[in-house]
Amino acid sequence: MTTNKQSKTTIWLSLSLLSFAIFLSMAVGVATNAHWLHQFDQSITQLIRDPITSSKSAYFISITALGNTSSIIGIALIFIMGWAIYKKSISYPSWLVLNLAIGSGLLNFTVKQIFRRPRPTIKHLVEQGGFSFPSGHSMGSMILFSSIAFLLIISIRRTSIKWIIALIATFLILSVGISRIYVGVHFPSDVLGGFALGFAWIAFAIAYFDKWINYVTTKLKLK
Repeated sequence: MTTNKQSKTTIWLSLSLLSFAIFLSMAVGVATNAHWLHQFDQSITQLIRDPITSSKSAYFISITALGNTSSIIGIALIFIMGWAIYKKSISYPSWLVLNLAIGSGLLNFTVKQIFRRPRPTIKHLVEQGGFSFPSGHSMGSMILFSSIAFLLIISIRRTSIKWIIALIATFLILSVGISRIYVGVHFPSDVLGGFALGFAWIAFAIAYFDKWINYVTTKLKLK
């Protein structure tokens, strides 16, 4: 059992490092104003935004709202309350709170302040301030929906339900990321960087999930 846990920890840490390496490649491109990054951003932006239609705009504007800070907090609170009522426990949801506070909050804010990348100058379909890299909506949705999916998957026995949860989470994450490009407030490299850094954090958090639960149940006396 111990060997199996160590193996899973190693796998998740390896995935975290791989994802962080992808983030670093985007970060270096942003920091050096790399030509390849400009080509990447231009081609993907054109692919997603061309053409801009009223129906596509209505869909992506509604989807992009899922990544707003208020939406992330609201969804997290609903999940936490539901878990507390149904499971009569808050130890698992405390892990979600930790991920959002550090990963989606502190980490994203800090990295944005380091790079201070201006947003695209193309027409914005929604109001958005602040810096561009990495995408906070993309990173936040990655951490929120991956965390919720992980907690549900390890608590459910039926494999088919696990796959449905994973697919829904993946769809929501990708949809939010694509929406940020379509509404014109992020470069594709912002979104990819947000996804990569968000997954690097969540994979790291999953690697030490058992240790966190052991800490909050034994030290903090949370059920």
